[in-house]
Amino acid sequence: MFYGKNVKILRDFYGMSRKELGDRLSITEQAIGQYENSEVTPEMKNILKLSDVFKVKSQFFLTKPFIDEVTPEKAIAYRSTDRDSRKRAREGVAQINFADSIIRYCESFFNLQPSLLKKIVENEKKIELKIQDDRNKVIEKSAEMTREVLKVQDNKDLLFCVENAGAYVIEKNLSLNAGAYSVWTRNKDESLRSPFIILGTQNKSAVRRIFDIAHELGHLVLHPNVDFDSLEKNDFRNFEQEANTFASCLLLPKKVMPKIMSTVKRFSVPDDYIPIKEHYWVSLVTIEYRAFKLGLISKEDNKHFFANRYRKKYTKIEPLDIEMVIQKPGKIEALMKLLNDKVMPFSQLVDEFLFEPQFIGSVFDFSSQFMGSMLPHKNTYSIYKLPVKREF
Repeated sequence: MFYGKNVKILRDFYGMSRKELGDRLSITEQAIGQYENSEVTPEMKNILKLSDVFKVKSQFFLTKPFIDEVTPEKAIAYRSTDRDSRKRAREGVAQINFADSIIRYCESFFNLQPSLLKKIVENEKKIELKIQDDRNKVIEKSAEMTREVLKVQDNKDLLFCVENAGAYVIEKNLSLNAGAYSVWTRNKDESLRSPFIILGTQNKSAVRRIFDIAHELGHLVLHPNVDFDSLEKNDFRNFEQEANTFASCLLLPKKVMPKIMSTVKRFSVPDDYIPIKEHYWVSLVTIEYRAFKLGLISKEDNKHFFANRYRKKYTKIEPLDIEMVIQKPGKIEALMKLLNDKVMPFSQLVDEFLFEPQFIGSVFDFSSQFMGSMLPHKNTYSIYKLPVKREF
């Protein structure tokens, strides 16, 4: 039996319109719609074409859909410039649904520690109940609590701390405006399931990457149940500002700021903040603006700082941006290696989901080097396979 829904979820995964897919198959947009609604069963030659376009086995389309729809589109925290793109939203939903299904299957073979990020969300709600009349204080306390629970000692290690606490971080070639986005997947009862952070890879410095992680962590902690899809522009900007404030508070705790700023000779000179950037792995502008919001520098110094920043052309690239190494996500690759070493060959995992290797590589944006290390070479004997029952 042909399952048209599988065509729809794959088309969304690739961000492809019906017309674009129809052009690839040399058929009409209407025919694609009939496939997806299971009104018409494609000829075998078109099933094979679908397999080639989407990089899955032909049997994928003849198998009952097993990719769970766990990602609420309305809960994805896109940056404001991209939030109106429904096509982009559907693409993100489909990608996370595939990633969640694969990860959950892999993790079913291991005993996992409870998610610290769920605990952090619970703690944040308690803070909100205690402090109901001062949102900035709620954010400050929540960021302080998050840093403590994650045991962040060095901002350079924030990515590791976030992954270790239960988040799944994936790099993608996003648009320049998107930067990053995040979402909690959901269980059937709508309770929080797994936190995902998708990081853009274009034109990012190490400190920008760290701030993006802290910003998306802010959304996951402060806004797990917000319907971003229905927000007015002003409300959306407010939530974005809250995530920015959370990131600044997390990376530069309030209690250390007076000591930090005592080392700055001239508050209006960006270069005087470079030693702080080197130590805390935050941008010059983040340091200065955090100090300004805490009342540690004057409005006049703040004004002159931004004028000098513009004059020195630090708006696009700052000192140390080239020298500082960008940290890469490693949790999902580590999971795949563990599964490959202890449970089943990676190639068997690919077969279990009726994918081609290229597809699973694109789900997680694995490098060609990693994929090459996980797949058997042509001259390697592969006689035995572990019997594995797929459970979802």
